[in-house]
Amino acid sequence: MSLDSSTVAPLDRLAPDAPDAVASRVLLKAGGGSATLFSIAEGDGLKEHATPHEALFTVLGGAAEVALGGATHTVRAGEAIRFPARAPHSVRAVSDLRFLLVLLRA
Repeated sequence: MSLDSSTVAPLDRLAPDAPDAVASRVLLKAGGGSATLFSIAEGDGLKEHATPHEALFTVLGGAAEVALGGATHTVRAGEAIRFPARAPHSVRAVSDLRFLLVLLRA
């Protein structure tokens, strides 16, 4: 299933499967930013990194342990956290995790 401008699509069905891995699917990409769905298997994650842009991390399913700004936050389904530009952060899936990352370039 893909996302287009003429249909309503359930995000949980658009998220890629990630058995024992990290998987992603770009839903939208434009000059001002992008929206990408991620799936991460329990125990896996994204090592510490930073981007030059603001981002909104929204958990759709499962839970994540997010390290940001010297603190660790647990982010669960229905919750979000903002990643400031150039702020080092990492993500670890506490349980099988699906999230939407909106990156703002403008």
